Amino acid sequence: MLSLHNQIVKAVNTHFSNVAIPHQVAMLEQQTRELKAISIEILNPAKQAKEWFQR
Repeated sequence: MLSLHNQIVKAVNTHFSNVAIPHQVAMLEQQTRELKAISIEILNPAKQAKEWFQR
């Protein structure tokens, strides 16, 4: 198990620096907010249609 942990740590350190990781996390957070906004835009017409059909 320790070997797997070491391999993961090595891979992370190889591909991400201490400067890049916070930037990547911030970018992921922004993209998550954008995805949520798009999801809401998609769901709103569906909810309106459901209400219209239930009349």
